[in-house]
Amino acid sequence: MRRVSILFLAFLCFVVGVAFIATPIPLGAPLFALSLVLIVASSRSATRLVTGVRIRAPLFDRCVGFLERRAGRLGRTLRKTSPRRYPRRPVV
Repeated sequence: MRRVSILFLAFLCFVVGVAFIATPIPLGAPLFALSLVLIVASSRSATRLVTGVRIRAPLFDRCVGFLERRAGRLGRTLRKTSPRRYPRRPVV
């Protein structure tokens, strides 16, 4: 029940963040960041998905890395998705 409520809250933050993109007050980005942290904290498959996206998209990796450094305790949750934790496999 707790996991479902956290995922619902993350989805709600994401939807509200989308709604605030068009406003002159930049509230969308913090809500997106909060939804990302909540989803990663509650789902292993989301953690693997975010890690894969961070490996393939360097811009996204830099943005999430910025959030890791600035988020304090919540940054520890995002560090689980760091591609630097997983060394590249050699191509055979």
